[in-house]
Parts: sequence; structure tokens; C-alpha cells
Amino acid sequence: MPNAKWTWRRVLGCVFLLSFLLVPSWASHIDSSRAQESLEQLIGGSGRIELLEMQGVATQSTAPTGRGRLYFDSDDNKWKVSESAGAYTNLVGSGVTSMNGLTGALSIAAGSDALTVIAAGSMVTIDAAYSMVETLPQVKIVKDVGAKTYTFTSPHKKIFGGVFNGAGSPLVTGNMKAALEIPHACTINGWYITLDLADTATFKVWKRATGTAIPTVADSINTAGVSISAGTLLRSTTVTDFTTTAVALNDVYIMQLSAVGGVATEAVFGVECSL
Repeated sequence: MPNAKWTWRRVLGCVFLLSFLLVPSWASHIDSSRAQESLEQLIGGSGRIELLEMQGVATQSTAPTGRGRLYFDSDDNKWKVSESAGAYTNLVGSGVTSMNGLTGALSIAAGSDALTVIAAGSMVTIDAAYSMVETLPQVKIVKDVGAKTYTFTSPHKKIFGGVFNGAGSPLVTGNMKAALEIPHACTINGWYITLDLADTATFKVWKRATGTAIPTVADSINTAGVSISAGTLLRSTTVTDFTTTAVALNDVYIMQLSAVGGVATEAVFGVECSL
């Protein structure tokens, strides 16, 4: 009988050992079943995921190369995504895709993901490690050092003016017979004069708001007029002779040749206007 008792003890020990080894498998099966049940509840009877809710966690390490990571950042309260060792970016509101219709001042903070209209005006402020490089027709923002402030000047200009032709004879003073209506608002910020022969010439601009009559000499917006005194070409951004540089929508203009030296037979006078 001692041998039989020893044998039963060995059998019981083996059963106990097998039970111990199989418990993790049972637990794993139970956890897997629960996970499957949770997933079925998440998907529901529609066969699609209708709600995804994730517990927020602190900042995570970036995804390994060739993999991606997604989590909800409890500090920033933002969904974050990292792709193949790349830095995390906000999954929602990660950038501005269009600036159509934006007016006023724009503020860009270091590390910010968007442009924000902060006030009426034309000033753009870029903080900390960024600066702006203007390469028309594009404006780029690049990394730099130090806070900087930029004021946009519109690259779009319009030119209006008139041609004076003496039909082969020296020019005489006079004005355009037909008026020009300007189909946009802008600001006069320059002018130019060209002559076919070196001469002296002075021009004035007449202006009147749109209505039922064209401007006359009484509507001149120059004091002495703008002049060329030598050569055949002069361009200037000095507009102090103008009593106003504002051009309203549909304003009407006439150009006047108020003085000429009597040599040139043809002249062009143009006014530059920024939108």
C-alpha cells in the first residue's frame, strides 16, 4: 500500500501542475472573448464603427520607422498622429488649407498650426523662430531666430493714363477728350512719363466721382503737376504733388498735358495704382 499511496500522490501532483500551466491559456481565451464582445458592441448591428472613444494620455514617443501611432493627448486635448518616426501633428485643425476671403492682421505663433485674424489692418506678426520670405507671387514662412513683424504691400498694381500724339508735329498743351472710368478702388503710388524725343513736359490728373459728367480742369488733383525735364523716360514714386491719392470704385479721370517744350511729338503719361 505505501507504493500505491506514493503513486496517487504523484498523479495528484501532475494534475495540479497541469492545471497551473493551463490557467494562462484559459485567461487569455476569456480576455480574447471579452475583447471580441466589446468590439461587436462598438461596431453594433450596422457593421460599422459608430463611436470611437479613447482615454487621454500624456505625450507619447514618436512612431517607429515604417509604423504609425495615434493617441489623444491629455495635455493639449488634441488627437495626435505620428508617421514613421515623424513628429506628432494635430489630427484635427492641423493647418490652413485656404485663405480666401481673409482680411485684416494675421498672427502666427511659434509652433502654431493656423493663421488667426486678430484685427483689421495689414500687419502680420510672426513670433519666435519663424520669418517670412516674399518671393512673388508666393509668400513663404521659414524657420529663423527672433520675433519679427511684417507689413504686407500688395504686389498687384494697375496703370491708367493717356497717349498724346502730335501726328508728327510738336506736341501742344491740351487734355484727353474722353475720360477713363476706373473699375476698382486703389491708391496712387507712382507715375511715369515717356517721350519720343528728349523734351520737357508737365502733366496733371483730373478726377471726378462717377455720375453724369466727366471731370474738368477745376477737378485737378495736382498742384504744380508732375514733370520730366530731361531725357525721354521718367518714373517716380513721389506723389506729394497729388492732393489725393485715393481712387474710389468707378472714379472718372482725364489726363492733361499742361506744359511742353515743343520738341517731342508723342508722349505717354501713366499713373500707377496699388490695389
